[in-house]
Amino acid sequence: SVEAYAAAAKGSDDKALLDAAEALHAKYEALVRTIRPVLKEMDEFHKVLYVVFHKDLPAQNWEAVRAAAPELKAKAEAIVPAKLSTRQQAKAEPFAKAASELVKAATVLAGLGPKADGAAVEQAVLKLHTRYQELEKIFD
Repeated sequence: SVEAYAAAAKGSDDKALLDAAEALHAKYEALVRTIRPVLKEMDEFHKVLYVVFHKDLPAQNWEAVRAAAPELKAKAEAIVPAKLSTRQQAKAEPFAKAASELVKAATVLAGLGPKADGAAVEQAVLKLHTRYQELEKIFD
């Protein structure tokens, strides 16, 4: 992935560079999960968010984002009751707060109707992504 990224960076094909960066990013995330796995529920949420944030949002595929919104909401809600390991119990309070904020952001996205414009959908996805990053930081 690094070699493909380096080769794409030397060229002038923006799409090839973006594709190579995405592949490198995905492999990096897989490596991180192998070393420091997140909660299963967070990983399931992130799998959906990843596609929305890295593929559907840049392509302005609002229909795909709207279609994924109910699943994102359900997966965010599944994070709230997730059990932290004994060594992570000190993080229970910030985890609960951040998980609740994630659900709120997912609810906003899922609540956008079909008439919501692209800017509103994009804003909701960006906020949801930020809330997920805040949740992840608790475990750094």
